[in-house]
Amino acid sequence: EDSASTSTSSVAPPSAGTSFDGRNTEHELMTTFEGSNGSLGAMFDVVTKPKDSSGSPIILDGLDIHVSEKNPDCDVVVYVRSGTHVGFETKQSAWELLVSGKVDCRGYMRRTKIPADLFQRQIQLNPGDVMGFYVHLPQQVAENTLRYTNGNELGGTFSEDAHLSIMEGSGLGSFFDKVYQPRIWNGIVHYTLQQARNECTELSLDARSSGDVAAYGNMFDLRTASQSITMTGLDLHVDARYALTFVDYEVFTKRDTFRLHGQADMGAWFPSAVGTALVSSEGYLSVPTASFIPVSIPPGTIQGFYVTLSSPNMISRSTTKLANQIYDLNDDLELRVGVSVDSYPASSDSYFGPMEWSGAIQYVRGNSVGLFLSGGLCNEVTTTPPS
Repeated sequence: EDSASTSTSSVAPPSAGTSFDGRNTEHELMTTFEGSNGSLGAMFDVVTKPKDSSGSPIILDGLDIHVSEKNPDCDVVVYVRSGTHVGFETKQSAWELLVSGKVDCRGYMRRTKIPADLFQRQIQLNPGDVMGFYVHLPQQVAENTLRYTNGNELGGTFSEDAHLSIMEGSGLGSFFDKVYQPRIWNGIVHYTLQQARNECTELSLDARSSGDVAAYGNMFDLRTASQSITMTGLDLHVDARYALTFVDYEVFTKRDTFRLHGQADMGAWFPSAVGTALVSSEGYLSVPTASFIPVSIPPGTIQGFYVTLSSPNMISRSTTKLANQIYDLNDDLELRVGVSVDSYPASSDSYFGPMEWSGAIQYVRGNSVGLFLSGGLCNEVTTTPPS
């Protein structure tokens, strides 16, 4: 049963599995997996960004929830309604059943997935929409199976990215009954973006130079300036001896600095690209746009990246700058000094530096994804250490 305390708890990241296996690669927005409170259900609102902030229509691809018990045969129901859940917490007739089925409940601090193939219909949200969600676990093992967190303000924004916001909501101790507020639903919303067209100006900051250090990978931070950007691709600097050969690559990202939540904890990283590509004659591997899951970064935000090969052939450059210092920038982006990674995958004793990642970042201004200008990506900042 829900505890009556109204104090908030510290946020902890979800544990989502090990290393590079079994990861989701679509867009996702997480609240928290702190999970210090819980009951049988939770209601929350998802709000899409308006058109005037470059919002795009989205399709819901699934939900991850947080449960305290392990059970490979969990019953779960999900209801939705157009508009906020506030004021409709006990009115079942105001809701539409979306999911009634069984899932694999994976236990505390793990993602329990409700895939879209359990949905009774496709959920599309247009810019500026509000949709209420109600996740309910019929009483099976304990009354506090579904985890959530005490909140501060009912309807206040708890988590957001360039496309969605998840608001503080309600806990429910019984089916459409026993309402506790405010509560923060613990979980992740998975979604894809409908393609949208956006005007943008092609930019380039070309500062390529030869590096002096080879390793498996590199971790670095990117910070946006006064407007949001959507990262749509990148080039990796590879040992020139591997020019015109195919090389395996992987790209991961996390909100905030790469040092947050443990650099080697792959449960804190989200994959953006995995594949094999041809190294150019100049020693650069371009991650194909079709293989790259775009990364939307709000204004004034730090985003961490982990780029790696399956062999120790990624080129970076040693530096006398301090960790987290800016080493390259343009009007939209700042690149911060990071570290090289001397193992695959990363391990806690494999970092060395400080190091300046060498490569190129492609992006568009605004929040739209998959945009092209005259057949090519617009806005590119190419980064390597200045000579």
